[in-house]
Amino acid sequence: MIKEYPDINRNIVGCQLIQDCVNHTSRKHYPSDQQDLYYLEGKGKYRLYDSSTDGKWTWEEKQILE
Repeated sequence: MIKEYPDINRNIVGCQLIQDCVNHTSRKHYPSDQQDLYYLEGKGKYRLYDSSTDGKWTWEEKQILE
């Protein structure tokens, strides 16, 4: 990816991942323009978020229990 986009700012990409990751512990610090796109499986390991299997989450990274 860096070869294709040499001017990419890695810090911005990292912040965007945190902001759009439903269960990241720091998500609550990025409350604006959040999208529920990713699910954190472990340190540095993300996958696409699926509400049917991962449950629903608040913007404060708290799972909504139904």
